[in-house]
Amino acid sequence: MIEGRCHCTSLSWRTPALPAWLSVCTCSFCRRAGVLWGEVAADTAQLRDEAGTATRYLRENATLAFVFCSACGNLSHWESLTGPVRLKLNFRLADPALLEGLNVRTFDGADSFTYLDTP
Repeated sequence: MIEGRCHCTSLSWRTPALPAWLSVCTCSFCRRAGVLWGEVAADTAQLRDEAGTATRYLRENATLAFVFCSACGNLSHWESLTGPVRLKLNFRLADPALLEGLNVRTFDGADSFTYLDTP
């Protein structure tokens, strides 16, 4: 089981396995937040909000909700609000040793909405 926790440990997530790769997004929000996203099956992830600190930020187009801890400010994950259920966890909240060797891809969320390593 892979776990991630915000700095104050109020907000956490667990997932049974590492994703195939991690991604850095270039959109205006993600590049400011400095997150390392990993997509997981929403029905296998466990999200916990032990102190009631989870706060959702909705982007202007309201297709995603970014969830962060209102106590320490760490971004935990994003969840889809439309279409198929999707969930990406911020793997910067996990033990860095677990992430060694994982491929990190760049997603062009600022312009083309494609992975930059895809022809």
